[in-house]
Amino acid sequence: MTVAALYLGLEPALIMLSHVIRMMILHMVPVVALAVKPKQSQ
Repeated sequence: MTVAALYLGLEPALIMLSHVIRMMILHMVPVVALAVKPKQSQ
């Protein structure tokens, strides 16, 4: 992913930002799922 972005001429900072956002989303998904589940069971 990073190599392809560098070949396309994107800023390394932009790549890091997208990577951080992706990681944050991946970590948020289980938290949101756990928060929603108890409400649905009631």
